[in-house]
Amino acid sequence: MSRPRFGTHEVVAKVIDAIGAREGANGVTVVAKFLGVGTTTVYKWMDADQDGEISFARLRLLTEHFGVSDAAEDLSRLAGGEFVPSTVTPSGASWTKKIVEKTLLGAHTVETIGAAVEDLKIDGREAEDILTALRAEMENLRRIEARVIAEVTKSAGFRPVSGAGR
Repeated sequence: MSRPRFGTHEVVAKVIDAIGAREGANGVTVVAKFLGVGTTTVYKWMDADQDGEISFARLRLLTEHFGVSDAAEDLSRLAGGEFVPSTVTPSGASWTKKIVEKTLLGAHTVETIGAAVEDLKIDGREAEDILTALRAEMENLRRIEARVIAEVTKSAGFRPVSGAGR
């Protein structure tokens, strides 16, 4: 019986399990085939009692190719933040339309908040409503920012680290 996973090994195991679930297959087998390594190597990456760790470049490659977010979620928590996946999917005019819609909703939120604080007297319920609206709007803006940065980076020719051996 192996000891419980923790730290990096736990995150790697979550990534591999998520890939397996996404692909409808054994994650270890899928990852081994994709990266061109043996299944024994992949098992070692998940076991704190074994030598060998996955490189950051390979973990990024798995994240990019399979679209799993476990590694990003872990790094966000370590940095004191929270991973917020983008829900805005770029696709020409429809992507632009979604951004405009989100921006208009944001303007409405700001207008609503302004009206609530105009008299400079905010009761507990109003404060709760304002904070809820602000938090939702900030989350929307973070999602849009992340997507815009990703698209600008991609269109400028910058690419994430790729290549399994790096």
